[in-house]
Amino acid sequence: MEKAHCPSCYKVYAAIDRPDNCYDCDFPFTGTDKEKSIHIGRNLIKKNVVNDASSAGKKASNLLFVLAAIYLFSAAYAEFSTPNGLDIVDLIIYLWLIVCFIFCGAFLSKSPIVFSTIPLIALLIVYFLQFLANPNSIASGIVLKIVSVSLLIYSISKNWEAQKLQKKNAFLRK
Repeated sequence: MEKAHCPSCYKVYAAIDRPDNCYDCDFPFTGTDKEKSIHIGRNLIKKNVVNDASSAGKKASNLLFVLAAIYLFSAAYAEFSTPNGLDIVDLIIYLWLIVCFIFCGAFLSKSPIVFSTIPLIALLIVYFLQFLANPNSIASGIVLKIVSVSLLIYSISKNWEAQKLQKKNAFLRK
């Protein structure tokens, strides 16, 4: 039996049973060359959105592991450089952030929006509490703070956009 495939999403059909439009991506088999080209172009853009979201997720995951390492070294430095070491509240905050970053970084690919949002909220809460305790602390490490928050927000927005496209287009879920 001869087979036909959709040139846009590669779904395979029996040549005899091929529909007028692909069931997965709505490719117009019977359309004009212009309609077919436009459809393939739009689907390539959609696939790029999904790929961008995946790339942003990987960068966010790597960032979370780097942040965990930075906070680990910061906690160790604070513990050994001050005469009395860290107080228990600071130690708990450091450990909570480190575990949060490692856990979310490890599972970010499973649910990118959730595991990007959790560390974002954690960071914003810690930055806010630090600011309340000492308003000058906002300037300390400002580049890292901006990069961290920005990359997590970017990851969330890209994955949100990809998720919306995947709900509407079955061929993007593969």
